[in-house]
Amino acid sequence: MRLTRYNSHTMKSILALSALLLLTSCDPDIIIENSCQEINLETSFEMKVGDSACLSDGRSFRLLAVKDQFCPCGILCDFEGELILVIETEDLNENEVELEIGSSPFTPDDNLFEDVIISNFTYKYNGADDTLPLCQGTYNQDEITIILSLSTFESCVDIEYDTPFEMAVGSSVCLPDGRRMELMTANDSFCPCLAVCVWEGQLDILLETTDLNNVTTEVFVGSNKNTPHGDAFEDVAISDFTYLYNGADDTLPLCEGTFDENEITIVLTLTQ
Repeated sequence: MRLTRYNSHTMKSILALSALLLLTSCDPDIIIENSCQEINLETSFEMKVGDSACLSDGRSFRLLAVKDQFCPCGILCDFEGELILVIETEDLNENEVELEIGSSPFTPDDNLFEDVIISNFTYKYNGADDTLPLCQGTYNQDEITIILSLSTFESCVDIEYDTPFEMAVGSSVCLPDGRRMELMTANDSFCPCLAVCVWEGQLDILLETTDLNNVTTEVFVGSNKNTPHGDAFEDVAISDFTYLYNGADDTLPLCEGTFDENEITIVLTLTQ
């Protein structure tokens, strides 16, 4: 039998290397970094506390914790509460931001990234879905599976109620509570040029509204104040509608076919 002898310096080096390898293999940050779940937009995926997810462009986020903010058991509350996700995002410049996202559709949340939102958020606890809210303190965060879906989020202009704002075809605005409204089309429904009409006609616009549940609704609105039109939302009315065409206001009606919808600026006012 051949015995190999090591001097004390060699033995210390071997022990130090072994300790380093052991610590590296047990480092949770390294494990998470190497096990980032690649996800696609508009596709549901699951996460548990400690998991990371990576977008196709290299941005990523990690689920740090789940907070129970449901109404306490045995208490009558005005609001049933919600599950809160604590998420840490990392952009392409390695800037990290910590966010809190709630499961209730009635509470507005920050975007995951500037152009990416969580469009759907449900959860499971020991295999049961979230159709029945859980009262506070009845579960452990490590036993919760989060189910998310991400969508792109086009930029929008923040507006205030009872304050006029301008829109062009294709532009979007965001209401104070996070609901959105996009101007889809502007159609010429004026009386044809050189024709004699009983009614002068109007400018018709099509709006697409998006509520906090990400449900979209089409709303048709006419510029003539004598014609009824739909509300932006059930609790939000379009209280004023005017328009500009190449800088001129709508005090004189335009005859049919004299303008392009892309050269029209719509001026709306919303009232809650």
